[in-house]
Amino acid sequence: MVRERDFLLRTGMVNSNVYAGIQPDDCVVWRRVPGGYQNFSLCNHTCVTEVNGKPTGGNYVCDASFVFASGAKGFAPRQAIVGWTRSVAAAHAIARDIFFEYHFNDYCDEFCVSSSWAEAIKLELTDPNKKVEVNRFGGSPEMLKECAGIIADCKQAGFIVNLTTPGRRLMIDAQFVKDLAADPPQILAMSFDDVGPDEIKRLAKMDLDAIKAEWKTISPHHGQRQKAYEGLYAAKLMLEMEVPIKLLFNVVIHPGNIRHLDNLLATLSECVPGCFANPYPAQSFNNEPPCWTVESLPALRAHVLHFIEGTLAGTPGITRRISYYNMLEAAYRKWFRKDPKRLLEFMSGIGAWDITLRPGAYRYAQIGKSTEVINRPFEELPLPGGHLGCFWNPILGLPKHVNGSIEELAETITMGMVKRGRELRRGRLEYVQTSNVMPRLAFDTVSTELGIPFELVVEYIRTRKEYCGF
Repeated sequence: MVRERDFLLRTGMVNSNVYAGIQPDDCVVWRRVPGGYQNFSLCNHTCVTEVNGKPTGGNYVCDASFVFASGAKGFAPRQAIVGWTRSVAAAHAIARDIFFEYHFNDYCDEFCVSSSWAEAIKLELTDPNKKVEVNRFGGSPEMLKECAGIIADCKQAGFIVNLTTPGRRLMIDAQFVKDLAADPPQILAMSFDDVGPDEIKRLAKMDLDAIKAEWKTISPHHGQRQKAYEGLYAAKLMLEMEVPIKLLFNVVIHPGNIRHLDNLLATLSECVPGCFANPYPAQSFNNEPPCWTVESLPALRAHVLHFIEGTLAGTPGITRRISYYNMLEAAYRKWFRKDPKRLLEFMSGIGAWDITLRPGAYRYAQIGKSTEVINRPFEELPLPGGHLGCFWNPILGLPKHVNGSIEELAETITMGMVKRGRELRRGRLEYVQTSNVMPRLAFDTVSTELGIPFELVVEYIRTRKEYCGF
């Protein structure tokens, strides 16, 4: 079993110090809509492909973009945000026990997990020393005045804390820099998907003031490009200040960067020493058509295989998540030649990884918005946010608030999204999208496999056997 455990940890099939995760959307506000007010995820960036019919230069659309936020206001306070996080973390511990008592054996049977591998997985995920990871998230969580305090509170509560943020406030707020450096998150994750390798090298040679001066010339409607400048600025600043923090760059893979992605990732590693890259495919939202094309599929597969091989070889700078990459490769093997249309859908997050398929897939729980419309004066509205759901697919949001019984919340984490999926699909003749292709939510090997579409399971097991040995 020592061999199995070593492989699980080395390839990211399980995390070395984390058994479950929480991704709170700290930026939920109220927005005026027909019939009243509704929760909205707010960002201070606009990441869209066009505004008023004019191209922005961006390559994808984010629903949280500031351009969509007319009339939005009212963040939840620090105490509430931290309290919701504590509640879900406590529920995770109980949900883990529920899963291993009632659902783990079914998982092992379906995915052909042999007894030695099952024992290694269980020992790792039930290790009492492992913690809950909290990825402070949202359109831009640094917008909250108390962002640094929320991070400090979560670290004090014993969580592993990530901050996923564009980095703008680190560029413009000296006091925030001091506060964050005094008690930093374990990981600072930023975006880097709209600047090519040559420009990265050019920016890396510039001092902080020069980067900031050039950043000011970027159109506010080209948020992807703004984020690249802000992220590189923040990384250079943390390195210069010698802040003990892991730097990670989220890189959305899209048709605009697919041809030079390898060079982009290598350049990032060269220009930001010690950083990690987290590349993942762009996806479609709100029943939009696939965002990938047949012409782009071969290049995307080449990158998937590169990530698999790099993970197995221990290549520096590659985020370890072999199960996620195996899932993507299995989709290629099943559909690339026989049904490219289905593959395009899968790689675009349509009919892809799905938290509603089996109990236990929702191990990276998300605290965020409700889709309910409330017709009251603004002053009488409850705090925005605080609901289990899915940032990438708001239709999955649950009406139940996290401020209830911890035991009920644990059962909701285990089975709630499965029931929600059944509810959405019941009696519907048209397709209901309940999936996405986000690697953080797929998390480790168990939750990844529990979200794999039933039609892909056999091919996935074959792929896992080839690369993982079981």
